[in-house]
Amino acid sequence: VLADGLDTWNVVDYDDFLYMTIVHNLPLPRFSWVFVDESQDLNAAQREITRRIMKPNARALFVGAVAQAIYGFRGADSESMQTIAKEFNCTPLQLSISYRCPKSVVELARAIVPVIEPSDTADNGTISRPTVWNATDFQTTDLVMCRNTAPLVTLAYKMIGQRIGVQIMGREIGKAL
Repeated sequence: VLADGLDTWNVVDYDDFLYMTIVHNLPLPRFSWVFVDESQDLNAAQREITRRIMKPNARALFVGAVAQAIYGFRGADSESMQTIAKEFNCTPLQLSISYRCPKSVVELARAIVPVIEPSDTADNGTISRPTVWNATDFQTTDLVMCRNTAPLVTLAYKMIGQRIGVQIMGREIGKAL
């Protein structure tokens, strides 16, 4: 089936673009410097394309966090950072300071990633774990994250009922509403 699909160009997905680029040896631009973000989620095809876009003696900078690897379901190498370091002869540099998160969030994250530290300029921030959600508890700039969809949909209905705009990211459920 895979071999038959290599000659079918009328329907392709993202992974096809990567795979077909390699299998058909499609021409790619080449660069002296290559910067790759979220490197912890690269798969073998993406590493090969990265290799092919590098000029001889090119330099590359791979940025990633081992503890943030989330794309194993689509073939990302669970040892991606180590694989990249070996394949591209990289010098690993620790980036342990979070400039993005408030101190309270970094402290919570340290249970999973002990080396992470907050920036000296970070706000303290707050973390709350409500058991009951009310639409009026939130402002338009708030973000609600949940590992399950059902609580988010319940909250969204409450907010819509009170004429408060809401957007649920990650799934196309708006059509069903």
